[in-house]
Amino acid sequence: MRGKKRDAWGNLVTADPSSWKQGECKTVTYPEQLPTTSIVVCFYNEHFNTLMRTVHSVVDRTPPNLLHEVILVDDFSDIDGLHEEIKTYIASNFMEKVILLRTQRREGLIRARMFGAKAASGGVSCQTIK
Repeated sequence: MRGKKRDAWGNLVTADPSSWKQGECKTVTYPEQLPTTSIVVCFYNEHFNTLMRTVHSVVDRTPPNLLHEVILVDDFSDIDGLHEEIKTYIASNFMEKVILLRTQRREGLIRARMFGAKAASGGVSCQTIK
């Protein structure tokens, strides 16, 4: 257990990425048929470029057969023009893979996540920490 310890919940964790055994990941076998995934990303007044880097990273690094959709939930951001800028960019770059939703008022992280999860239609829903 060199470089590893237990957290408050008894889970085995490591703070040193160099101690991760990279080769072990290659030996794990996964089922042939995995469910598609909906990724929910909530944001409030996020910088446009930072948000788009996140979306590009998810789309570029997730196998297309597993990525059903990316749902962006704008938690009633008040930066002028942000929602429209994102909507325009998504329409010209991602087609149907990325969906932009907006809450009717400021909801907070948990309710915004639930708002996005209700709209998710993939086999599995993943929430990002943003």
